[in-house]
Amino acid sequence: MFPLLAVAVLFEATYLHRMADGPVWEMVEDQVNRCRTYWWSTLLYMQNYLTPACVGQTWYLAIDVQLHILSPIILFWVLMGKQRIAWAALLSGLAAILTASTTYIFIKEFPSTVMGRPDRLFDYLENYYMNTLTRASPFLVGMLFGYIVKTKKLEMSKIVTVCYWAACFTLSTFIIYATYPISQPDWDNQVADSLYNSFIRPLWGLFIGCMIFACFNGYGGPINWFLSLSVWKLQSRMSYGIYLFHYGLMNAVNYSVITPPFFSVKSYAFKFLAHYSLSFAVTFFLVVLIDAPCSTLFKMLLGGGVGNSSTFPGGGASSGAPEIAAQGLFAHPAPG
Repeated sequence: MFPLLAVAVLFEATYLHRMADGPVWEMVEDQVNRCRTYWWSTLLYMQNYLTPACVGQTWYLAIDVQLHILSPIILFWVLMGKQRIAWAALLSGLAAILTASTTYIFIKEFPSTVMGRPDRLFDYLENYYMNTLTRASPFLVGMLFGYIVKTKKLEMSKIVTVCYWAACFTLSTFIIYATYPISQPDWDNQVADSLYNSFIRPLWGLFIGCMIFACFNGYGGPINWFLSLSVWKLQSRMSYGIYLFHYGLMNAVNYSVITPPFFSVKSYAFKFLAHYSLSFAVTFFLVVLIDAPCSTLFKMLLGGGVGNSSTFPGGGASSGAPEIAAQGLFAHPAPG
């Protein structure tokens, strides 16, 4: 994970501004200057609290790492082996985070959206959207479902399965369409805004957790079939790298224009495919060249090895790092 992040920082600090030019290219140069000044905060996973940031989209990566560092506070009790203590720790942690974040959100009176409210944009982004406290509740929901998947086996009849999925899709539909009324120009309800900001993300985590839990226990049906298609295998290996590099590459394309952009569905569909293809190609090259070998080396240093010789064609041992990297890149995920 870290090697690709370091390469992304290096790319934006050194080469990004050399890719193109144009009347609005100073936007990219500003991005490069931020990286040259604040590169260290990104590599230390602190950029969500330090602005302006380098590789701006990695604010979420910083939050994820921070929450992983703090997670042993709860995992200590979960791993004691007693279910009552584990449940008490998980539920107490979730309740405490929800209480703290909800109180903070109500005190600060954040809007539920900044569309049409440019005066609140920076306050919303810095103090709510990229705040570890307000992002912790979905993480706790994920920990809770991880424990459930590990310790519980789900058995449902066909009727219960249908009701289960109906409830899941009802919840997801509510979450998606709840954004419509709060986006209207005449919307003005601070209590509803605060409740939305407090609970919409843990509710989405609840929906995702329920979907994974059902698929894991064999009740996913066509949803599990679709999510398990081999076509997603390579893309899943590339997703982290695309996440790191897509924003800089998109800016390089978008800010190199020399004429005003024209909006149409076809033109933006083409632009999406171009952005995705470019990001995928760059990421594929960097994953094969840097990430896969580094991951393999890290596993070898930890003593885990890279698998026995039977995993390679012909049953022989691997002849070098490229074969090992390719095996790790294209292999199917382990079951379970």
